[in-house]
Amino acid sequence: GIDTIACLSVNDPFVMEAFAKHTSANKANIEMFSDSNAEFVKKLGKTIDAASVGLGIRSSRFSFYAEDGIIKFFFEEPKNGKRGQLLK
Repeated sequence: GIDTIACLSVNDPFVMEAFAKHTSANKANIEMFSDSNAEFVKKLGKTIDAASVGLGIRSSRFSFYAEDGIIKFFFEEPKNGKRGQLLK
C-alpha cells in the first residue's frame, strides 16, 4: 500500500500550514512540505522562472510515485493553458 501522500510547494511553511488547514489536508493525513528556496524542484529540474510576473522561481506542477526513495512514475502538467500563458 501507500505509506505517505505529500504535497510540496515553493512556499514558506506558514503558507503551507494555512493551505493544509483550508483544504483539510491535515485531517486527511496528507503531509505538507515547504520548498521555500526551490531546492528540491531545482534538483528535479522542474523550476519555472516567473520573475516576469513578480513570483520569482516557482515549480512546475507534477506528481510522482516513489518506492524506497526511487521515483517509479512521474507525471507533469502540460505547459499550455492559462497558467502557461501567464508566464510567457
